[in-house]
Amino acid sequence: MMHVEDENKSRSVATVFSPRHKTWNIKLTRDRSSDTFFKGNWPEFSKYHKLEVGFKLVFRYEGNMVFRVKVFGLNGCLKDYNQDAEIILRRSGFNASREMLQCN
Repeated sequence: MMHVEDENKSRSVATVFSPRHKTWNIKLTRDRSSDTFFKGNWPEFSKYHKLEVGFKLVFRYEGNMVFRVKVFGLNGCLKDYNQDAEIILRRSGFNASREMLQCN
């Protein structure tokens, strides 16, 4: 977390806004060299977003230990979580177009 203000580096929780429109409070841990890592709630975050080895996550720091995250799949494209909703609706017998599922 090189670009986080020094006064916030001592905090133990980060707030992450996910592409699936959910807010996560994720605990932080530091190693001996003062590098910071996500720890608590991270397994749940990973499962909820169906993260796989090789996915790339880009975090944008908003300030005050608040981040927004974008998820890129194995093909390097931004993961479309609206597509997941469309598949679920179709399996349940509801036929919707992509336009109906997108929020503006």
